[in-house]
Amino acid sequence: MNRQFSIAKAMIPLILCSIVLMIVLTACGGASTTTAAPKPTPKPTATPSPTAIGKTFQGKGFTIDVPRDWASQTAPGTNSTMNTSITSNTDPNIGVAIVSGTGVPYSDDAQTLNAAVNSELKTLGSSKIDTTVSSKAEVAGEAWPQAGALVTVDGTKLKVIYLGKLHMGTFYLVSILAPTQNFDQANQQFFQPMLKSFKWA
Repeated sequence: MNRQFSIAKAMIPLILCSIVLMIVLTACGGASTTTAAPKPTPKPTATPSPTAIGKTFQGKGFTIDVPRDWASQTAPGTNSTMNTSITSNTDPNIGVAIVSGTGVPYSDDAQTLNAAVNSELKTLGSSKIDTTVSSKAEVAGEAWPQAGALVTVDGTKLKVIYLGKLHMGTFYLVSILAPTQNFDQANQQFFQPMLKSFKWA
């Protein structure tokens, strides 16, 4: 696989370590209901509140709504790729990376994603969770193949989910990542609303 679709080893710390590349998110409070009879004050729960997507980020060929307290950085990569990092200001280990480029070796999304992920994990020396890239996620109204991995960056164990799609001659590799112990919460609170907002531009 051509390394043009790999998030370079330096890109993950860029995404995860607090550099000036965070985009916007504000957590909303949960809805409350009232009745005629007074109710005791509910106790806080560990369930994350829904997020308020604060603004739309315009990338190369796509838009994605992002949280208000996050920041982004876009930079040209090698071989006509474009690298976008979107990370949390409150936790620099939570973020999304989107790499787009042309000249893919396969016409099949799953094959291209598998090659990109294998190249990335070889660079990082990390373990892959899903070896078949058989599961799919719906993004922009289309089924995207996905694969997962566990990586360690600067001593922090992270879970990464990779999604890939060939669209109009350009392959888009989306990586969502968070510390392993916080991934499910970050996925529900941040990543799923962001992925649902993804649109082709």
